[in-house]
Amino acid sequence: PPIQETTEEVMKEGFSAASQNSICNVDAPSDKNATIAKDVKTTTTTTTMTTTTSCTCQARSQIFQMTSDLGNLAAKIQQYAPFDGDKAFWSTNSVGRNEIYDAVCSLFRSILTLCKICDVRLDIAIVKKMELNNKKYPVELCKGKSGKYTSYST
Repeated sequence: PPIQETTEEVMKEGFSAASQNSICNVDAPSDKNATIAKDVKTTTTTTTMTTTTSCTCQARSQIFQMTSDLGNLAAKIQQYAPFDGDKAFWSTNSVGRNEIYDAVCSLFRSILTLCKICDVRLDIAIVKKMELNNKKYPVELCKGKSGKYTSYST
């Protein structure tokens, strides 16, 4: 069945799943009084460290999930995609095409979840990367060439 979730729902669900399925477990102190700090600075530092550790663990867990999703996509493409570049395969409904679409969707959800965990705006990151590539590889110098970017720097 086609997935009809909005990006916001995907991000929310993915973030919840990542926090529930985290492979890193931050142990809570056994004594409740040990977490109560005597001054605001210590409390803020403790809270910040716990939040940072939690986010780091969630990001690591999500990287493992994303790697798994990428491997699944690669396996589905190797299993089903035609070697001859048959465009009809991609435009007609088939079990293989639907499994590849599902694998692409899973990978994209993993990427969105990782962006949410790491507070990365994907649209801004893509634009910045494109701008960087345009500076490194000016079209007038690089078109049709495959050299390292340092050979094109001025």
